[in-house]
Formats: sequence, C-alpha cells, structure tokens
Amino acid sequence: MWLVPVLSSGRLCRFRSVKRNPSPHSSSLRLSIISLISAAPEFICKTVAGDTVRSSTLHDRIMVIANSCGCGGDILSTEAYYDMKREYANSIHILRLDSKIEKGVEGLQIDMEEKFNSGIYDKYRRSYCSRTCYVIDKNNRIIDRFPSSDWKLNLPKHIKP
Repeated sequence: MWLVPVLSSGRLCRFRSVKRNPSPHSSSLRLSIISLISAAPEFICKTVAGDTVRSSTLHDRIMVIANSCGCGGDILSTEAYYDMKREYANSIHILRLDSKIEKGVEGLQIDMEEKFNSGIYDKYRRSYCSRTCYVIDKNNRIIDRFPSSDWKLNLPKHIKP
C-alpha cells in the first residue's frame, strides 16, 4: 500500500494497487484508490461533564472520534467506545458522540443534542444515528474511518495498546 500526493490538492491518497494500463499504446497507470487522506476539520465542543474541548489541544496523541447510537436498543456502538477507551487509554484521545448521554459522565463524551456541539455534529456525525469512527493522526489528518463495531480490526493498524 502506498501514500501518494494527489496533484496540487495537497491531499494524500492511499492506494491498494498500481497497474499499467493494458493498452500497448498507453503508458498511463491505473490506480486502485482505497481512501483519500485529508485534513481533519477542527472543532470546539462541550462534554457532558461541562468541559470545553478544542481539537487543536488534542494533537499530542492519535484522536478517535467514536459515534455511538443508543436508539433502538443498540448497545454495541456504546460498548465499542468503552472497550476502545479501556484498551487504548494511554495511547489515544477518544471522544464519544451520541444523543442523550447522561450528564456528568466521565471522559470526552459529547451530547449531540447540546446546541453548542452543532459544529462537531456537522463535521463528524451528520445524522441522528451514526456508528462511524474517525481516526485522526498527530498531524491532524483523517487516516481511517470505519464502523465502531470493527474497531478491533482497524485500530491496531494505527496504534498499539
């Protein structure tokens, strides 16, 4: 797998494979793109414990933004947050985004129904019910995105517990 700058945009692409075009009259390459790596949008939000968090202060470690959704009786995405927090507590900053989180709960838990948190909602959630995790490196680039239930497969690619 390769990381390659994409023309003048400054973004990086992660490629699965690079192959020559099958035409004998062409020297172009055919690229199989896995994902675009882009700068992570900055945000300010308020935790359910009342603390204000600025993403710019969290770049000393990898940051994981874990969306969870307790609607409809789903507990897997919430459990995924607590499991990631327990396993990687010393290696990452992990934020949980959800609605109707109990006030005063420890950690970087962000209630999406709080008006102050509309900025992070627009950048990392965009729907009432989301179970997507974002992994942001120390250089403030989104390096991975996956369903929260797949964290055991994806986080070890980027960090060690």
